[in-house]
Order: sequence, then structure tokens, then C-alpha cells
Amino acid sequence: MFIPPEKLDYAYNFIREDAGQGTSVVIFVGPDADALCACHILTTLLRMDQIPYQIKPIFDVEHLLNAASAVRKMTDVRSIIMLNCGGSVDILQVFQLPEEGLTCYVTDCHRPFHLANINDKSGRVLLIGDQDDVTLEVPEPVVERDEDDFSSSDSEVDASLSEDLGSDSSSDGNGKRKRTSRRQQRKEKRRKAKSGVDAALPSHSLADPYYAGDYCGPSSSGLMYLLAYQLSRNNETLLWHAVVGLTNQWTHHRIDYKRYEKEYNKYRAEVDRLYDMADDDDEFLDAASSRRKKLRNGRILCELDYKFMLYRHWSLYDSMFHSRYVAARLRVWTYRGPQKLQELLAKMGLPLRSCKESWALMSSSIKQQLDEKLTHCGATYELPELQFPSFVRNFGYKMEVCAEDVVYAVTALLELNNHDTLNDELVRIADRAARDNADEPASADGVSATETDSSGTTSGPDTGGSSSSSTLAIGGASTIHAAMRNNFWTAYEALDSRSQDLARGFQLAMSLQKAIVRQGAALLEKKALRKEAHYRRCVLDHSHTVRQGDASFFCQPLALIRLALFLASTYQESRLKSDLPVVLAAHHVVRDTFLVVGVSSEAATIDERNVFGMYFKAAAQKCGAVVQRHYFESPVLEVKKDDLANLLDCLTV
Repeated sequence: MFIPPEKLDYAYNFIREDAGQGTSVVIFVGPDADALCACHILTTLLRMDQIPYQIKPIFDVEHLLNAASAVRKMTDVRSIIMLNCGGSVDILQVFQLPEEGLTCYVTDCHRPFHLANINDKSGRVLLIGDQDDVTLEVPEPVVERDEDDFSSSDSEVDASLSEDLGSDSSSDGNGKRKRTSRRQQRKEKRRKAKSGVDAALPSHSLADPYYAGDYCGPSSSGLMYLLAYQLSRNNETLLWHAVVGLTNQWTHHRIDYKRYEKEYNKYRAEVDRLYDMADDDDEFLDAASSRRKKLRNGRILCELDYKFMLYRHWSLYDSMFHSRYVAARLRVWTYRGPQKLQELLAKMGLPLRSCKESWALMSSSIKQQLDEKLTHCGATYELPELQFPSFVRNFGYKMEVCAEDVVYAVTALLELNNHDTLNDELVRIADRAARDNADEPASADGVSATETDSSGTTSGPDTGGSSSSSTLAIGGASTIHAAMRNNFWTAYEALDSRSQDLARGFQLAMSLQKAIVRQGAALLEKKALRKEAHYRRCVLDHSHTVRQGDASFFCQPLALIRLALFLASTYQESRLKSDLPVVLAAHHVVRDTFLVVGVSSEAATIDERNVFGMYFKAAAQKCGAVVQRHYFESPVLEVKKDDLANLLDCLTV
């Protein structure tokens, strides 16, 4: 059942009416910046109404199932709110919702929704959003029937004949009750047989048009800000969170520029409306006073910004060198790439020494002339569109942050705040593997214990007889799980733009982007991407294609997706102008699994969807691969190390 955006305040009133003395609201928050921003807005509203709540970070479907079992034991809970998680799973199956007393509200930008959630008429599962942005046509639910269902009509005929012959009607009633009991037992048996992740996720074939690919719906933070607006509680802080949520979709290639520009114009009008009354008297102020007013603490500005990653917190040269747009077009990994960048800066009249200094230390005159010089010289070096519409928030003369900067920082904190811990685990496991290999006798043919097959995948020795590696992996996994929870809360607190954690997020984001360009350059130079009929693929193994210091970066879904997007953009900007999608598989040493992602050079839309999630699932079913983790991002899959080669072969077919 859908709740349209214009009726969000009605849904919130239900939550408010159901609130009790205990923790009546539980909020499940997905692992992205948009979900964290939506949570900030929602909890602000709940605190205003003094409604107790509990936040539970959710990282994947398996984690959601465990958290749901814990919530079922909480007797005070009346409302479950899901932010960017849960829309693609069967909520009734996951939470086993009772007939009354507990309602689940789903605000999820991932599309398509699970059909069970759409077809639920009981009012226990409420989807926040407009059905028009979900699909053009929702198929009717399929009613499952067993053998007793098909034979019930014949039994009823036999019963009527028995009555005509004077048989005992009470015995017939008992027989009918027994048949009904048997049907219920069979259905319950089938439900138990199909439990856990298999029961929660949709079961569909490649021919199912409804599940034919994934795309992105409205941002959850935008819907939560709309709720605040309907309650007349909106302010510039909540608006900033909504802006960051929209920018998160644009930065991670989930929406195209046309849709981003449309949403940007809406938020720009909201910014103008929010500050309209406060700026009515600006015409009576002198220029200096007006400037001070615009730089007041927390003000949001709408302006064109450079496509240079984190340049406010980096140097101009490093920012341009590591930005996906500039790096792909200038081919910075080649010998001529850095020379072209230096030539561009020289033609603009910018001293190289100043460009390699921190942006904060650059001359103000250079900053003021940068727009004009980039416009004049950028087209010569095939860089015609170096700016895009964005939002900036000023905190006086102390700090200025762009919405895209916050997205990079929060995402880095979510995935990489435990970077040092994970690196230590990788080094420990690598050292242990090296000692084990040193103790192993050499094979008769002289081949090493780890070798690469013709498909480019890496296979290792069979460790089924030894439990040491699995024990080590389990211990490392528990460490990583604890670190992920800490990462969530660090990223959540960092959304306060004056938090010290935000500065750490900037540094982590810079380190990640350096690793992306460094790793992408290495793969391109080695021509490591294998071209298939409809996509390119590459397997990243820490012992072969990935530097040991960079291995922990690409164990995370969004980081690996950004590497794949960098490679896809590079091929699109090459002489071949190839727009083939890219599939990457990265080895997670701690779990001894492979993380597989698939991206296209163009953002997915409702008409042009990302089909990799559907193909990944079909390939896994065909080859019998064991899926270790199901992410809410459908084009992301984690499989056992031994199943990777078969999965890629089936994907090719």
C-alpha cells in the first residue's frame, strides 16, 4: 500500500498516535549518506514530539533479518521505519507482522519494490512514495494453491450427494475440518522450507518484466524534508540534509543529470523561499553588510561548482588530477596526461607551485579569476563542462563546504573509517598465508600454489582440510562487523558540518580517490580488463592486481563501484568511445569471498535500468554459487571464492 508524498503528515500522525511510554519507534537505516540524512531529519521531528525511538544501522539483507528477529521481542514497538532498506524484501515475511499493533513504514529509493509490499492490503506495510515512479503496471499477486485446494470442489460435491443419500452430516464436517487442517500444515511446511534470505528476496525469472532491472526513486531525505515542510517545521539545517541526500544520488551515478537538474531547481526555489523574508531588507544595506549577512553561520548558497573533487580541502592540482571527469579526459595515467594538465594550468597563467599548495593558501586573486580562465582554456583540452549546479553552506569565514564534499566524507567514514583495522587484518592473514605456503612442499610440476587461469580469475590451494584459515577469517570478520557499527555512528555524527569527524572524512575520501586512480591506471596499463560480448570484466586479487595497501579500500561496495565507474568513464572518453558496462570482482581476504559489482557508463532510469542485479542472481542460480551477502544495491553480490569462476562464466553466457 502506498502513501503519496502529499499525505506524509497523515502517516506521521499515525506514528504519533501509536507512540507509547516505551521505545515505540524503531528506525532501520541503510548504509548510505541519503539514509543518514533522512534519519537526521526524522529524528529531529520525533524529538520535537517527545517520541522515544531507537536507531538500528543495517548493512545488508542478512543483517536486516537478524535485527528483525530482535525487534520482534520488543513489546513496546508500534512503528518500524525503514530508510533506504527493506523495500526490495518481503516485509511481512521478514518481520512476521501481527494482524494489528505494529506497522512498518518503508522509505526506500531502491527500485523496484518487492511485489508483496505493494500488494499488501492489510495496512501493515506502508510504502512512502508515489506509485507512478515505481512502475507503469504492477502485476496482480499470484495465489498459491496445493492439491487439496484443487480437490476441494470435488469433495463438496461428494458431500452434497451424501446428504441426499441420508449420510451423517457431522462426519462430513469433521472430514472437511481435517482437510482444512492438512492444507494449513502443508502451507506452513512450505513457508518454513523457504525461510531466511530466500523467503525475503523476490523470486523471479529473467522474463519477469516488473523485475527487469533496477533504478533509483526519490531520495529518502527529500521525502523526510517534505514531511517537515508539511508539519511547518522545516529549517535550513533540515534543508541542507535533503540537499546532501540528493547530491548523494548524483555523485554515485544513481540518477542522470536531467533528473538531478530538475530536483536541483526545486531545492533552489526552496532555498530562495526560506531566505526570502530574511533578505527583504538587503537593498538598504551596503555591500560589506550584505556580504557579511550572506556569510552568516549555516547559510546555504546555490551556485555553480567545479567538477574537482574536494578542491576546498585539497590542492587544485591534486583535485584536478584525481577527479574522474578530468582524469578520464586527460588520461592522467599516461606519460602525456600530467603534461597536459600542467600545460592547461600554464596556459591559464597559474603558477604550478601555487596550484600544488592547499586551496586555503592560494591567492584570492587566482581564485577570483579561475572561472573565467577555465571557461576560456578548458575547451581546448576537451574539458568544456568543468562546472555543475550545486549547493554550498557557509559558516562565516571559518569554513565553507559543498554538498558533494559532505557526500564524499560521509561515504568514506561509512566504509573506510576502519581502514587501518582492516589493513592490519589483511597483513596478518597475508603473513599467515605466506608462512603456510612456505611450509607446503612444492608441486611436482613446479607450479606455485596460487595461479591464474585463462579467464583471469585467481584460484588458490584447497584448504578444506585445515580449519586455521577459516578460524582466522571468522575472528577477522567479527572485528570488521564491530568496526562497521562504529563507522555508522561516526558518519552519522559527521553530518554536523562543524564536526571534527568531517575533516577526517575528507582525508579518507582523498586517500580513497588516490587509490582509485592509482588502481585504475594500473589496470588500464596492464590491459587487465577482459572484453566480453556485452561488458568488460576484471578480477582484483590482493596478491596479483591490487597493491597490499589498497586491498582494504576495494572490499567495500561503494568504493568498488566508484572504481568501476572510473574505468567505465575512461573507456567512454577514449578514442573508441566504448560504453560497455564494467564488472569488477574484488577479493575480501578476511571473509575469503569475492565482492562483485556491475556498473554502466550511463545512470539507470525507469526506462533504461541496471540489469546486472538480475543477471547476477540468474547466474548464481544457474551455477549453484553460494551467495554470502545480499546488499540493498542490487548490482552488488558477494560469493564464495571457489564459486567466482563459475559465476563469471555463467554471466558471460
